[in-house]
Amino acid sequence: YYSGTNSDWTLYTVNSGAYVQMLTGLSIGSTGSSLPRSSFTVYGTLDCGTQQLTSQSSPGGHSFILAAGGTLITANVNGVVSGINGSITTVVTNRTFDDAANYVFNGTANQNTSFPNTTMNNLTINNTGTPGSNTVTITAAPITVNGVLTLTSGIASTATNLITVTNTAPTGVSGGSTSSYVSGPLKWNLPASLGSGSTYIFPVGKGTATT
Repeated sequence: YYSGTNSDWTLYTVNSGAYVQMLTGLSIGSTGSSLPRSSFTVYGTLDCGTQQLTSQSSPGGHSFILAAGGTLITANVNGVVSGINGSITTVVTNRTFDDAANYVFNGTANQNTSFPNTTMNNLTINNTGTPGSNTVTITAAPITVNGVLTLTSGIASTATNLITVTNTAPTGVSGGSTSSYVSGPLKWNLPASLGSGSTYIFPVGKGTATT
């Protein structure tokens, strides 16, 4: 767990297999122009909750890196990067989000994704808000999920931006129920030679019903 407000020069690292939950916001870096720049690198799991990671703006040059295999969990209604309102604010000058990183949306109110890039490994929708307040909207641009799309709780809205799953295995889309599905189109790449008897379940629906 992390509980604090800001730091001087620090190189933060969440190692692979480690889990860090933010209990308060964090501003990395110092106002001292002669000090080295701070960085925050995630190889394991960073659970931002509704908190924000930002940095000193003067001087700038601080960094956030979500590495391949790293996971970012957010309950922020504005999503991952949305100006000064997302989990990772744009005040952090250098922001790197690897295309093989993972994302989990576990808010209790409607959320926008606000992805900084359009490709990722795994995406999990686990919004536990009440019906009508449990939608995770894919914003900014269509996205590609190369790993697994997991629907645990809540609605993934693709009314504006499509989700494409490139994992051709039947397990490429996991979960799905009358309370957790894709509202709108879902594109799932299937094998070129689909074996007889193969079953692929597309958990898509509209309103309060799945098909």
